[in-house]
Amino acid sequence: MTRLVTLGCFLACAELLAPAAAAETTAAEEVLRLELQAPAGCPRREAMLDAVTGLIRARGPTTLEVRAVIVEHDGRFHADLAMPGGQRRLDGATCRAVSAAIVVILALTIDPSAATNVAVFDLDEGAVGRDPPPAPAPLPPQPAPVQGGARTPRVVSPASRARRERRDEPRGREPPDSGETLRVGASALLLGELGILPAPALGGVALAHVRQRAWRVELGVGLLMPRSEHLASDTRAGGELRWASGQLNGCLTASEPFSACLGFEVGSVFGTGFGVDNERPASATWTATVASGSARFALDADLAFETRLALALPPSRPTFGVDRQVLHRPDAVSSRVLIGITFR
Repeated sequence: MTRLVTLGCFLACAELLAPAAAAETTAAEEVLRLELQAPAGCPRREAMLDAVTGLIRARGPTTLEVRAVIVEHDGRFHADLAMPGGQRRLDGATCRAVSAAIVVILALTIDPSAATNVAVFDLDEGAVGRDPPPAPAPLPPQPAPVQGGARTPRVVSPASRARRERRDEPRGREPPDSGETLRVGASALLLGELGILPAPALGGVALAHVRQRAWRVELGVGLLMPRSEHLASDTRAGGELRWASGQLNGCLTASEPFSACLGFEVGSVFGTGFGVDNERPASATWTATVASGSARFALDADLAFETRLALALPPSRPTFGVDRQVLHRPDAVSSRVLIGITFR
């Protein structure tokens, strides 16, 4: 960290002594030709030239020509470097921190051995006036730029790398759960079903879930609106059937935003006859194994759109009758489509 503070002080002192060092600046320009555009209060071009020449041990066969543009946006400073090896971009909390990073990159480009006496620092925390973080080990010597478009290595801090990874993360995906803490959420889904009742039915499913990393456990209830069926022998007689069930699922998110779930549900199919002398209610137990696949697309930090396809396989199917005639028996497979909102 002493070298980092020394580099910042060197930039500040070079600004004050720049007018008296015009002859030395001319010599520095034989090594580096720097075109600089920066806001007021940033280190001056002469100071940065002197800082670079103070770090290098040997100059290259040609003069390095660089154009640097530093701008301030939303309280942070951003620098665009145009070099023979290509474009690069830096950012930091202060203009002095960004300027010092530029000095390091230019020194390494001219003389890779300069890395042996320069420590890489965090652009967010290495500014003058703040306590700098502990310096990591010095960088190993890096190869000189290759003419013809090859780019020189870029000095990137851990904080900058983490910001870039968050920025490059594809939108529309649920952010990954990287911690050990259990997270609780809920889903409200519209249900379309075919197979349990006499005709395609609409209903709803409410789920509460607990998740940790890629695993999720769901507990919920489902309900279908009533559907009617008439006897083939007498269209005035029949029955109205309903379905309600509780469900427990275990889910695994193998690849965001997709999940696979396997669960079990227990409920009831129940209804009432009509058009007959004795319109008494009837009910039967419903059990089934449920397999489903879901996709969740993030709307914001705590809300996601969810769509799900599911199949339920009942081990037994209850039969309903009216006037000793079979009225309805559920299909061997219940097919389901669910769409709705998930609160994470």
